[in-house]
Amino acid sequence: MPGLSYGTYEYNGNGTLSCLTGSAAGKSNWKWHKSDGTVIGTTVVGEEGALAVVLRPNGNNVVVITAKTAAGSIIHPGRMVHNEQLVATDQTACAQDGMKVQHGINLGLNFTRDLI
Repeated sequence: MPGLSYGTYEYNGNGTLSCLTGSAAGKSNWKWHKSDGTVIGTTVVGEEGALAVVLRPNGNNVVVITAKTAAGSIIHPGRMVHNEQLVATDQTACAQDGMKVQHGINLGLNFTRDLI
């Protein structure tokens, strides 16, 4: 997409997660931006029925999700593969009251737009 510089997303879901196991189902709402921050489009990725691989080295979550897009003005209809490492900044939280927040480092994002 011409002019697209970066994307941001918010994940909304439910599930039971721990530092060792767990899963969640929900959706990701992506916003696609120009370099000046202007939003030029959206993509909703419905992760129900998606293929998700989660590894948890040292309390960090490394996630690979392959899912169909559910709505939006960009990459819909289509598929997305999203790779991300969610860094546990407080490694001791797993043994105490649990981690409340993790920040992600994008490891890769691939798209396939379906032909209509």
